[in-house]
Amino acid sequence: MRLINALILISSLGVSSCIDPFVPETASYEDLIFIECLLSNDTSRVQAVKIALASPVISEYGSHIVLPPKGVSGANVRVAGDDGHSDPFVLAGPGRYEAEQDFIPVPGKAYKLIVNHAGNSFESDFETMKASPPIDSISFRHKIERVSEMGDVYDGYRFYASNHNNQEAGPSYYRWEPFATYYFRIPYDATHIWDGRTQIPATNSEVRYCWSSNFIKGIFTGNTEGLSENRISESPLHFQSQYGDALSIRYSLNVKQYAINRSAWEFWDDMQRQVSQNGGMYDTQPFRVQGNIRCTTDPELFVAGVFEVAGYTEKRIFLNRPSEFDIIPVVCNRDTIGTRDLPWYRVPRGSYITFDVNAGVYFYSNPQCYDCTLKGGSLEKPAFWEYDN
Repeated sequence: MRLINALILISSLGVSSCIDPFVPETASYEDLIFIECLLSNDTSRVQAVKIALASPVISEYGSHIVLPPKGVSGANVRVAGDDGHSDPFVLAGPGRYEAEQDFIPVPGKAYKLIVNHAGNSFESDFETMKASPPIDSISFRHKIERVSEMGDVYDGYRFYASNHNNQEAGPSYYRWEPFATYYFRIPYDATHIWDGRTQIPATNSEVRYCWSSNFIKGIFTGNTEGLSENRISESPLHFQSQYGDALSIRYSLNVKQYAINRSAWEFWDDMQRQVSQNGGMYDTQPFRVQGNIRCTTDPELFVAGVFEVAGYTEKRIFLNRPSEFDIIPVVCNRDTIGTRDLPWYRVPRGSYITFDVNAGVYFYSNPQCYDCTLKGGSLEKPAFWEYDN
Protein backbone atom coordinates (compact mmCIF):
# COMPACT_ATOMS: atom_id res chain seq x y z
CA MET A 1 0.00 0.00 0.00
CA ARG A 2 1.34 3.43 -0.97
CA LEU A 3 0.54 5.13 2.35
CA ILE A 4 1.68 2.29 4.58
CA ASN A 5 4.97 1.96 2.71
CA ALA A 6 5.58 5.68 3.11
CA LEU A 7 4.84 5.54 6.81
CA ILE A 8 7.16 2.56 7.22
CA LEU A 9 9.85 4.63 5.54
CA ILE A 10 9.29 7.46 8.01
CA SER A 11 9.77 5.11 10.92
CA SER A 12 12.99 3.64 9.52
CA LEU A 13 14.51 7.05 8.74
CA GLY A 14 14.80 7.89 12.39
CA VAL A 15 17.23 5.05 13.09
CA SER A 16 18.71 4.18 9.71
CA SER A 17 21.96 6.03 10.37
CA CYS A 18 22.64 4.31 13.69
CA ILE A 19 24.88 1.28 14.11
CA ASP A 20 22.57 -0.30 16.67
CA PRO A 21 18.84 0.43 16.94
CA PHE A 22 17.72 2.25 20.07
CA VAL A 23 14.14 1.96 21.17
CA PRO A 24 13.19 4.27 24.04
CA GLU A 25 11.12 2.97 26.91
CA THR A 26 8.30 5.20 25.77
CA ALA A 27 8.04 3.40 22.39
CA SER A 28 4.54 2.17 21.75
CA TYR A 29 3.95 -1.36 20.50
CA GLU A 30 0.18 -1.38 20.12
CA ASP A 31 -1.27 -1.92 16.68
CA LEU A 32 -1.69 1.27 14.71
CA ILE A 33 -4.50 1.48 12.20
CA PHE A 34 -3.96 2.78 8.67
CA ILE A 35 -6.87 3.83 6.47
CA GLU A 36 -6.36 5.07 2.94
CA CYS A 37 -8.87 5.96 0.26
CA LEU A 38 -8.64 7.88 -2.99
CA LEU A 39 -12.12 8.60 -4.32
CA SER A 40 -11.92 9.99 -7.85
CA ASN A 41 -13.66 10.09 -11.21
CA ASP A 42 -10.76 8.21 -12.80
CA THR A 43 -12.69 5.35 -14.40
CA SER A 44 -9.51 3.30 -14.97
CA ARG A 45 -9.22 2.52 -11.27
CA VAL A 46 -11.57 0.78 -8.88
CA GLN A 47 -12.83 2.81 -5.93
CA ALA A 48 -11.13 1.16 -2.96
CA VAL A 49 -10.43 1.61 0.74
CA LYS A 50 -7.27 0.06 2.21
CA ILE A 51 -7.12 -0.78 5.91
CA ALA A 52 -4.18 -2.31 7.76
CA LEU A 53 -2.57 -2.65 11.17
CA ALA A 54 1.16 -2.49 11.86
CA SER A 55 3.26 -3.03 14.97
CA PRO A 56 6.90 -1.95 15.43
CA VAL A 57 9.27 -4.93 15.26
CA ILE A 58 13.04 -4.68 15.73
CA SER A 59 14.75 -6.59 12.95
CA GLU A 60 17.42 -9.15 13.71
CA TYR A 61 19.43 -8.36 10.60
CA GLY A 62 19.99 -4.62 10.65
CA SER A 63 19.37 -1.30 12.24
CA HIS A 64 15.90 -0.58 10.90
CA ILE A 65 12.52 -0.71 12.56
CA VAL A 66 10.35 -2.96 10.43
CA LEU A 67 6.59 -2.65 10.47
CA PRO A 68 4.94 -5.48 8.60
CA PRO A 69 1.40 -4.42 7.71
CA LYS A 70 -1.50 -6.75 8.42
CA GLY A 71 -4.56 -6.36 6.24
CA VAL A 72 -7.75 -5.85 8.24
CA SER A 73 -10.75 -8.04 7.50
CA GLY A 74 -14.22 -7.90 9.03
CA ALA A 75 -14.58 -4.13 8.78
CA ASN A 76 -17.80 -2.46 7.72
CA VAL A 77 -16.91 0.19 5.14
CA ARG A 78 -19.07 2.67 3.29
CA VAL A 79 -18.91 6.07 1.61
CA ALA A 80 -21.80 8.42 2.31
CA GLY A 81 -22.80 11.25 0.00
CA ASP A 82 -24.17 14.59 1.09
CA ASP A 83 -27.43 13.59 -0.62
CA GLY A 84 -27.99 10.83 1.94
CA HIS A 85 -27.04 7.99 -0.42
CA SER A 86 -24.49 5.49 0.89
CA ASP A 87 -22.28 3.08 -1.12
CA PRO A 88 -21.01 -0.05 0.66
CA PHE A 89 -17.49 -1.41 0.11
CA VAL A 90 -16.82 -5.15 0.39
CA LEU A 91 -13.65 -7.11 1.15
CA ALA A 92 -11.80 -7.87 -2.11
CA GLY A 93 -8.41 -8.94 -0.75
CA PRO A 94 -6.24 -8.62 2.38
CA GLY A 95 -7.09 -5.22 3.81
CA ARG A 96 -8.66 -4.02 0.55
CA TYR A 97 -12.33 -3.07 0.26
CA GLU A 98 -13.88 -2.20 -3.09
CA ALA A 99 -17.17 -0.54 -4.02
CA GLU A 100 -19.85 -3.21 -4.21
CA GLN A 101 -21.39 -1.65 -7.31
CA ASP A 102 -20.12 0.67 -10.02
CA PHE A 103 -19.59 3.95 -8.25
CA ILE A 104 -18.13 7.06 -9.85
CA PRO A 105 -18.16 10.18 -7.67
CA VAL A 106 -19.32 13.43 -9.20
CA PRO A 107 -17.49 16.79 -9.02
CA GLY A 108 -19.41 19.23 -6.85
CA LYS A 109 -20.76 16.56 -4.50
CA ALA A 110 -19.41 15.91 -1.00
CA TYR A 111 -18.51 12.48 0.39
CA LYS A 112 -17.64 11.02 3.76
CA LEU A 113 -15.78 7.81 4.63
CA ILE A 114 -17.15 5.65 7.48
CA VAL A 115 -15.31 2.55 8.76
CA ASN A 116 -16.50 0.39 11.65
CA HIS A 117 -14.00 -2.11 13.02
CA ALA A 118 -13.41 -3.88 16.36
CA GLY A 119 -16.03 -1.81 18.16
CA ASN A 120 -14.70 1.52 16.93
CA SER A 121 -15.97 3.91 14.30
CA PHE A 122 -13.62 5.90 12.07
CA GLU A 123 -14.92 8.82 10.03
CA SER A 124 -13.75 11.63 7.83
CA ASP A 125 -15.46 14.97 7.40
CA PHE A 126 -17.48 15.54 4.25
CA GLU A 127 -15.04 16.38 1.45
CA THR A 128 -16.26 18.04 -1.75
CA MET A 129 -14.93 16.72 -5.04
CA LYS A 130 -13.37 19.48 -7.10
CA ALA A 131 -13.01 19.24 -10.87
CA SER A 132 -9.39 18.97 -11.97
CA PRO A 133 -8.30 21.43 -14.65
CA PRO A 134 -6.33 20.15 -17.65
CA ILE A 135 -2.59 19.72 -17.26
CA ASP A 136 -1.11 22.44 -19.43
CA SER A 137 2.25 20.75 -19.85
CA ILE A 138 4.61 18.09 -18.60
CA SER A 139 8.07 19.53 -19.17
CA PHE A 140 11.60 18.34 -18.46
CA ARG A 141 15.05 19.88 -18.12
CA HIS A 142 18.57 18.56 -17.98
CA LYS A 143 19.79 18.41 -14.39
CA ILE A 144 22.73 16.98 -12.48
CA GLU A 145 21.53 15.47 -9.23
CA ARG A 146 22.52 13.06 -6.51
CA VAL A 147 20.14 10.10 -6.68
CA SER A 148 20.37 9.40 -2.94
CA GLU A 149 21.88 11.12 0.09
CA MET A 150 25.16 9.22 -0.14
CA GLY A 151 24.76 8.06 -3.74
CA ASP A 152 26.50 8.97 -6.98
CA VAL A 153 25.79 12.11 -8.96
CA TYR A 154 24.17 11.62 -12.37
CA ASP A 155 22.97 13.63 -15.30
CA GLY A 156 19.31 13.20 -16.12
CA TYR A 157 15.97 14.87 -16.63
CA ARG A 158 13.87 16.50 -13.92
CA PHE A 159 10.18 16.50 -14.86
CA TYR A 160 7.61 19.21 -14.03
CA ALA A 161 3.83 19.69 -14.14
CA SER A 162 2.07 22.97 -14.98
CA ASN A 163 -1.60 23.95 -15.02
CA HIS A 164 -4.01 26.82 -14.47
CA ASN A 165 -7.51 26.91 -13.04
CA ASN A 166 -9.83 29.72 -14.07
CA GLN A 167 -12.86 28.04 -12.46
CA GLU A 168 -11.69 28.33 -8.83
CA ALA A 169 -11.63 31.68 -7.08
CA GLY A 170 -9.52 30.50 -4.15
CA PRO A 171 -6.30 28.51 -4.00
CA SER A 172 -6.12 25.04 -5.55
CA TYR A 173 -4.36 21.95 -4.21
CA TYR A 174 -2.97 19.08 -6.25
CA ARG A 175 -1.26 15.73 -6.06
CA TRP A 176 0.37 14.07 -9.07
CA GLU A 177 1.05 10.39 -9.79
CA PRO A 178 3.64 9.83 -12.56
CA PHE A 179 3.79 6.51 -14.40
CA ALA A 180 6.70 5.81 -16.75
CA THR A 181 6.91 3.47 -19.73
CA TYR A 182 10.07 3.06 -21.78
CA TYR A 183 11.31 1.11 -24.79
CA PHE A 184 14.71 -0.53 -24.45
CA ARG A 185 17.07 -3.04 -26.03
CA ILE A 186 19.27 -5.69 -24.40
CA PRO A 187 22.98 -5.42 -25.30
CA TYR A 188 23.90 -8.76 -26.89
CA ASP A 189 22.80 -10.47 -30.09
CA ALA A 190 22.90 -14.23 -29.79
CA THR A 191 24.34 -16.35 -32.61
CA HIS A 192 23.77 -19.78 -31.03
CA ILE A 193 22.08 -21.73 -28.27
CA TRP A 194 24.13 -24.18 -26.21
CA ASP A 195 22.25 -27.45 -25.75
CA GLY A 196 24.80 -29.02 -23.44
CA ARG A 197 26.68 -30.76 -26.23
CA THR A 198 26.99 -28.42 -29.18
CA GLN A 199 26.29 -24.93 -30.47
CA ILE A 200 23.01 -24.68 -32.37
CA PRO A 201 22.63 -21.64 -34.68
CA ALA A 202 19.93 -19.40 -33.23
CA THR A 203 18.96 -15.77 -32.72
CA ASN A 204 17.39 -13.86 -29.85
CA SER A 205 15.81 -11.29 -32.20
CA GLU A 206 12.33 -11.85 -30.74
CA VAL A 207 13.42 -10.90 -27.22
CA ARG A 208 15.84 -8.07 -27.91
CA TYR A 209 13.37 -5.18 -27.55
CA CYS A 210 10.83 -4.64 -24.77
CA TRP A 211 8.62 -2.09 -23.10
CA SER A 212 8.83 -1.68 -19.34
CA SER A 213 6.45 0.26 -17.08
CA ASN A 214 6.70 1.39 -13.49
CA PHE A 215 4.88 3.63 -11.06
CA ILE A 216 7.15 6.47 -9.92
CA LYS A 217 7.51 6.37 -6.15
CA GLY A 218 7.34 9.66 -4.30
CA ILE A 219 5.02 12.36 -2.99
CA PHE A 220 4.38 15.09 -5.56
CA THR A 221 2.08 17.90 -4.45
CA GLY A 222 1.56 21.58 -5.13
CA ASN A 223 -0.78 24.46 -4.39
CA THR A 224 -1.48 28.04 -5.42
CA GLU A 225 -1.71 29.60 -1.96
CA GLY A 226 -0.47 33.18 -1.92
CA LEU A 227 -0.12 33.39 -5.69
CA SER A 228 -1.61 36.23 -7.72
CA GLU A 229 -2.86 33.69 -10.28
CA ASN A 230 -4.47 30.30 -9.72
CA ARG A 231 -1.67 28.71 -11.72
CA ILE A 232 0.96 26.03 -11.12
CA SER A 233 4.17 26.71 -12.99
CA GLU A 234 6.54 23.74 -13.23
CA SER A 235 5.90 21.95 -9.96
CA PRO A 236 8.75 19.40 -9.60
CA LEU A 237 8.07 15.74 -10.24
CA HIS A 238 10.69 12.97 -10.29
CA PHE A 239 14.27 12.86 -11.56
CA GLN A 240 15.15 10.21 -14.15
CA SER A 241 18.88 9.60 -14.27
CA GLN A 242 21.07 8.64 -17.21
CA TYR A 243 21.83 5.28 -15.62
CA GLY A 244 20.06 2.19 -16.92
CA ASP A 245 17.60 1.52 -19.71
CA ALA A 246 14.87 4.11 -19.11
CA LEU A 247 16.18 6.90 -21.35
CA SER A 248 18.14 4.68 -23.72
CA ILE A 249 15.71 4.74 -26.69
CA ARG A 250 12.27 6.27 -26.01
CA TYR A 251 10.55 7.27 -22.80
CA SER A 252 6.92 8.09 -22.06
CA LEU A 253 5.57 9.70 -18.92
CA ASN A 254 1.89 9.69 -18.04
CA VAL A 255 0.93 11.98 -15.17
CA LYS A 256 -2.36 11.72 -13.32
CA GLN A 257 -3.38 14.95 -11.62
CA TYR A 258 -5.77 14.95 -8.67
CA ALA A 259 -7.44 18.17 -7.48
CA ILE A 260 -7.50 17.47 -3.75
CA ASN A 261 -8.85 19.35 -0.76
CA ARG A 262 -6.64 21.31 1.60
CA SER A 263 -6.96 18.67 4.35
CA ALA A 264 -5.51 15.99 2.05
CA TRP A 265 -2.80 18.33 0.82
CA GLU A 266 -1.76 19.08 4.43
CA PHE A 267 -1.50 15.36 5.11
CA TRP A 268 0.78 14.70 2.12
CA ASP A 269 2.81 17.83 2.85
CA ASP A 270 3.41 16.60 6.41
CA MET A 271 4.31 13.19 5.01
CA GLN A 272 6.79 14.75 2.60
CA ARG A 273 8.48 16.74 5.37
CA GLN A 274 8.68 13.64 7.57
CA VAL A 275 10.26 11.60 4.80
CA SER A 276 12.79 14.32 3.95
CA GLN A 277 13.90 14.79 7.56
CA ASN A 278 16.53 12.15 8.19
CA GLY A 279 17.04 13.00 11.83
CA GLY A 280 17.08 11.09 15.09
CA MET A 281 14.17 9.24 16.59
CA TYR A 282 13.04 12.32 18.48
CA ASP A 283 13.59 14.65 15.52
CA THR A 284 10.75 13.02 13.63
CA GLN A 285 7.81 11.36 15.32
CA PRO A 286 6.94 8.23 13.32
CA PHE A 287 3.28 7.98 12.33
CA ARG A 288 2.19 11.14 14.13
CA VAL A 289 1.03 12.61 10.84
CA GLN A 290 -2.56 13.63 11.42
CA GLY A 291 -4.79 13.02 8.43
CA ASN A 292 -8.46 13.84 7.95
CA ILE A 293 -9.77 10.57 9.48
CA ARG A 294 -10.51 10.29 13.21
CA CYS A 295 -11.91 7.74 15.62
CA THR A 296 -15.30 9.01 16.78
CA THR A 297 -15.74 6.37 19.50
CA ASP A 298 -12.31 6.87 21.09
CA PRO A 299 -10.76 10.29 20.45
CA GLU A 300 -7.47 9.08 21.96
CA LEU A 301 -7.08 6.34 19.36
CA PHE A 302 -4.72 7.62 16.68
CA VAL A 303 -5.52 6.95 13.02
CA ALA A 304 -2.88 7.22 10.31
CA GLY A 305 -4.49 7.82 6.98
CA VAL A 306 -6.15 10.06 4.49
CA PHE A 307 -9.46 10.25 2.64
CA GLU A 308 -8.95 11.99 -0.69
CA VAL A 309 -11.88 13.14 -2.80
CA ALA A 310 -10.32 14.31 -6.02
CA GLY A 311 -11.26 15.25 -9.53
CA TYR A 312 -8.85 13.82 -12.07
CA THR A 313 -7.14 14.66 -15.36
CA GLU A 314 -4.04 13.23 -17.01
CA LYS A 315 -1.47 13.97 -19.69
CA ARG A 316 1.14 11.88 -21.50
CA ILE A 317 4.38 12.94 -23.17
CA PHE A 318 7.06 11.12 -25.18
CA LEU A 319 10.76 11.86 -25.48
CA ASN A 320 13.65 10.26 -27.33
CA ARG A 321 17.16 9.41 -26.14
CA PRO A 322 18.76 12.57 -24.70
CA SER A 323 21.35 14.53 -26.66
CA GLU A 324 22.56 16.55 -23.67
CA PHE A 325 24.25 13.63 -21.87
CA ASP A 326 25.33 10.04 -22.37
CA ILE A 327 23.36 7.02 -21.23
CA ILE A 328 25.19 4.74 -18.80
CA PRO A 329 23.94 1.20 -19.41
CA VAL A 330 23.89 -1.55 -16.83
CA VAL A 331 27.13 -3.47 -17.38
CA CYS A 332 26.71 -6.92 -18.93
CA ASN A 333 29.91 -8.85 -18.31
CA ARG A 334 30.93 -11.26 -21.05
CA ASP A 335 32.81 -14.44 -20.20
CA THR A 336 34.78 -16.31 -22.84
CA ILE A 337 33.69 -19.95 -23.06
CA GLY A 338 36.22 -22.76 -23.18
CA THR A 339 38.60 -21.23 -20.66
CA ARG A 340 39.65 -22.46 -17.24
CA ASP A 341 37.20 -19.99 -15.65
CA LEU A 342 34.31 -21.06 -17.88
CA PRO A 343 34.60 -24.52 -19.46
CA TRP A 344 31.80 -25.53 -21.79
CA TYR A 345 30.23 -27.92 -19.30
CA ARG A 346 29.54 -25.05 -16.92
CA VAL A 347 27.44 -23.12 -19.44
CA PRO A 348 23.76 -23.78 -18.58
CA ARG A 349 21.87 -25.82 -21.14
CA GLY A 350 19.54 -23.76 -23.32
CA SER A 351 21.61 -20.61 -22.88
CA TYR A 352 22.03 -18.01 -25.59
CA ILE A 353 25.69 -17.55 -26.52
CA THR A 354 27.50 -15.35 -29.03
CA PHE A 355 30.32 -16.08 -31.44
CA ASP A 356 32.66 -13.10 -31.60
CA VAL A 357 33.91 -13.16 -35.20
CA ASN A 358 36.77 -10.75 -34.56
CA ALA A 359 38.13 -12.64 -31.56
CA GLY A 360 37.21 -16.07 -32.88
CA VAL A 361 35.67 -17.13 -29.54
CA TYR A 362 32.27 -17.81 -28.02
CA PHE A 363 31.13 -15.80 -25.03
CA TYR A 364 28.33 -16.07 -22.49
CA SER A 365 26.63 -13.46 -20.31
CA ASN A 366 23.80 -13.09 -17.83
CA PRO A 367 20.54 -14.36 -19.40
CA GLN A 368 19.03 -10.88 -18.78
CA CYS A 369 21.56 -9.54 -21.28
CA TYR A 370 20.04 -11.72 -24.01
CA ASP A 371 16.33 -11.64 -23.13
CA CYS A 372 14.58 -8.38 -22.26
CA THR A 373 11.60 -10.18 -20.71
CA LEU A 374 13.93 -11.45 -17.96
CA LYS A 375 14.41 -7.80 -16.97
CA GLY A 376 10.68 -7.43 -16.43
CA GLY A 377 10.00 -6.15 -19.92
CA SER A 378 7.01 -6.92 -22.12
CA LEU A 379 7.11 -7.80 -25.82
CA GLU A 380 3.64 -6.34 -26.34
CA LYS A 381 3.53 -2.75 -27.53
CA PRO A 382 1.25 -0.65 -25.29
CA ALA A 383 -1.91 0.62 -27.01
CA PHE A 384 -0.92 4.24 -26.31
CA TRP A 385 2.61 3.94 -27.69
CA GLU A 386 3.69 6.40 -30.36
CA TYR A 387 6.86 6.16 -32.41
CA ASP A 388 8.96 9.17 -33.23
CA ASN A 389 7.76 10.87 -36.38
